[in-house]
Amino acid sequence: MKESSPTNQDIFDVRKIRRLVEMMKAHDLSEIDLQQGEVRIQLRRPQPCFQQ
Repeated sequence: MKESSPTNQDIFDVRKIRRLVEMMKAHDLSEIDLQQGEVRIQLRRPQPCFQQ
């Protein structure tokens, strides 16, 4: 019987992280911070540098 809570391996699946990055690009998000129980994923895109 499969447990309902995901394991660390499930949460840090590279395919899932890539989908999160694609979602960030598609919606022009600079940061996402997800937490499920004790496991946390925090992704940040670099901010563009504006020259004056």
